[in-house]
This record gives sequence, structure tokens and C-alpha cells, in this order.
Amino acid sequence: ARAGDCMNAQGRLYCLPALINIGVQKAGTGELQTWLGAHPNVLVHGGEVHFFDSLRASCRNKRQQSALRMRYARYLWKRKELDEGMVSGRITFEKTPAYFDMAEPQLIACAVPDVRLLLMLRMPVSRAISAYRMCQEELSAKWCRRSFDEIIAHALPEGSGTRINPALQEQVRRLLMMGQYASHLHRWLLHFTPEQLRILWVEQVWAEARAWLALRGRKWRSLRGGEASE
Repeated sequence: ARAGDCMNAQGRLYCLPALINIGVQKAGTGELQTWLGAHPNVLVHGGEVHFFDSLRASCRNKRQQSALRMRYARYLWKRKELDEGMVSGRITFEKTPAYFDMAEPQLIACAVPDVRLLLMLRMPVSRAISAYRMCQEELSAKWCRRSFDEIIAHALPEGSGTRINPALQEQVRRLLMMGQYASHLHRWLLHFTPEQLRILWVEQVWAEARAWLALRGRKWRSLRGGEASE
């Protein structure tokens, strides 16, 4: 059971990821996927998969493990057919930011035990504000119609310290709890070694993008267009 394994079923080729970006929402995961997708040795799934979001499954023996792996691989590539030339010598990558707080790490560890995990973090307040604005501007959901300040005032009543109001809507609770990175990380480190997990702070990536991408001293084309160099 290896990360990056490929298997054939009913005349089709399916490959499991060797690298998964597990989060977090509004921390540059889409931007990173764009950069990785430009690399010839990386096969990017594209979009978000959400296979393990709140998934309830058993993976207690080899038979269940094989079934979970096949189910995951089929779901991953249900809209895109692979061939040997496409996957040969390439790292398969998927990203789903919701995995960080919604997935059960033990299921991912069972399906792809040798997978490498990439976790992008952002300062919790900035991340929460950005996620709330996205809800207001793109989703127009009922729970995010009030101002962010009103939501926070309701979530953290005066005198409550950091205790979150138990009457909060689930979406608001998740918005705030997602920023408690240490508690979520603990769950993942119960099933993966520290060597399998790489953590990046998006503020650092933004501030030192060229160094992080090893572009110093080279000409490169920025996402805004035009040529730049350092």
C-alpha cells in the first residue's frame, strides 16, 4: 500500500496521490496548486476533491484497505482518464483544504500510508476574515450576512474570554475553530510522522516567493504578466 500507486480496473488506469495539500481554506492553496501544476513532473488533479470530507468508512484489514484505496482512486479520476504516458515519472497531487478539520486522518493514513502532506497556514484572524468575506461575496449564505464584527461579538460574549458561544451556527463555529491549528495538527500527528508533514505559512511564501520557488537569479514570468528577474 504505497502513496502514488497506480492500478487498473475495467480497462482504466487510476493513481493515488503521493502528495496531498490538506489545508487550510484561504491560505493560498489554490495559488500553490497553480505553481505546482506548471511543473512537468507534477500531475495535478485540479480543483478540490473532498473525498474524505466527513467520510465514514472502515479500514481495519487488508480487504477494507484495498476497497478504500480503489474507491478513492476512482473518485479522484472519475472525470479524467489517465494513461501510462501521463503518469510515468510524475508526482500525483491533490488538494482539499477542508481535509484539515473535516477529514479523519486515520482513513487517509490507511488509504495512502506513505503519502506526504502539505499544510498551508495563515494568521488565524486574517484567514477567518478572508473566509468570511468570500462567503459574503461569492456564496451569499444566510449565516454570513451580518458584519464580521457582529459575528465575533456573538461568538465571544463579553466576559467569556476565549470560550465560544455554544449556541453558534455550525458554519460560524467552524470558521473560528479552524484557526485552532494546534488541536487539529494533533489529530494528524497521531497517524502520520512529522517527516511526512510539511507546514508552510502563506505570509512567508508571499513575502519570499522567489526564494521559496528557487527563482533567484533567474528570469521568470509573474502571474500578473510581464517578465521579472532577481
